[in-house]
Amino acid sequence: MTKISFNITAILTIVLPLVFILGNEQFINNYIAIYGINFFIFLTIIAITIIVRLKSLSKTDFKSRIINFTKYFIGYFLFSSLFFVIFKYDSFDIVRIIAISFGFSFGTNFFDLLFKKN
Repeated sequence: MTKISFNITAILTIVLPLVFILGNEQFINNYIAIYGINFFIFLTIIAITIIVRLKSLSKTDFKSRIINFTKYFIGYFLFSSLFFVIFKYDSFDIVRIIAISFGFSFGTNFFDLLFKKN
């Protein structure tokens, strides 16, 4: 299921420049809606696959992944916060920093489960 959704998303992405060349506003709106729905379904399939495969991990592997996730999350959070402070952005958006840190640490520690055989 993941491969099918990935292939559809890839094809839609490749065709995207052609859609904007055509310039038909109704067609572009429909295309963007289809692309958005497919992308959401693709992300949902990835999340469900990772969660299902997390349940089949051994206790030691699961524990080490959670510990590494926590370490990476703290590291990314501190690095991003420091980056915001050093370069003096107008607003210090803590939600944005937490989201970026969570995404990077989750992807670093759990994304390989998507391609792992049972």
